[in-house]
Amino acid sequence: METKTFLSGIFLIISIGLPWWGCDEKKDKNINCLNGVILSWNPNTEPDLGGYKIYYGTKSRKYETPIDVGNSTVYTLSGLEKGIKYYFAVTAYDLSGNESGFSEERSKIIQLGGESNEKHN
Repeated sequence: METKTFLSGIFLIISIGLPWWGCDEKKDKNINCLNGVILSWNPNTEPDLGGYKIYYGTKSRKYETPIDVGNSTVYTLSGLEKGIKYYFAVTAYDLSGNESGFSEERSKIIQLGGESNEKHN
């Protein structure tokens, strides 16, 4: 498989907060649904863009199974464990299935109610 570099200038932004559908803290005692990130990145401009994949995990560059988000450049990832540092990266793929290298990695420690104790890395 050919490795493409068309994502080399990606700027991955991470916001910690409530998923767009919200949560009821009093109803959901384990409040996992509050612990999420909103990931966004600059769009790829190549005409054969097939979509994007989000990679994340609890160790730098050691990611779980990717999430294919199609052509969207914003994705809410919820249900993350509070107090744990997560690492995130994005790749793009073309219509032939060729995937770019990883974007610059970003990380966040997930805190209760979307608070973070560190700056966007």
